[in-house]
Amino acid sequence: MPGADNPSHGVGEVAVAGGRFVYARTDRAQITWRLAEGTVHQIVRWQPEQAYLAEEHLQPLEERIRGRLRVANLEAPVERVEEMVREYMAEQAADVGNPLRFFRSPFGDDSGRIWLPSYTPFGPREGDPPYIVVSAEGEWLGTVEGPEGLRILDVAAGRVLAVVADDVGVETVVVYRLE
Repeated sequence: MPGADNPSHGVGEVAVAGGRFVYARTDRAQITWRLAEGTVHQIVRWQPEQAYLAEEHLQPLEERIRGRLRVANLEAPVERVEEMVREYMAEQAADVGNPLRFFRSPFGDDSGRIWLPSYTPFGPREGDPPYIVVSAEGEWLGTVEGPEGLRILDVAAGRVLAVVADDVGVETVVVYRLE
């Protein structure tokens, strides 16, 4: 199914921050900064607690997949759609017990800091709060909290430009002061 995401496999991600390329793999707790010519500038590693895919991660997925499959297969009988849902969920259930990614796609801000969105299985591609923040010098700055579903668009001048969806999915652009 287009856009399906396997929660158990890490992917390489590249961001730009402070004039340097930042490389990370979502299945490793490590960030590598490279200069423009490609040489490694610094590497930061940490040791987070490893989380694993569990049955409760799959529960909210089933209804979402059922809705997507109904829309993608308008001509299919209900029984066939239900069969496809069962097949898809069986594939996902095969990954129960596998390690989850440590974070979603990193991004940089105007101060060269790296932001690492939390990873929620089958959640938004942009990630969820809290966001881990690491300085341009590789110093662990902590985490930034926000409302559920916060999608950060940019961080600059001590402000966070983001989108937040309400209970019915209506999105609003918001600006928060970074404290």
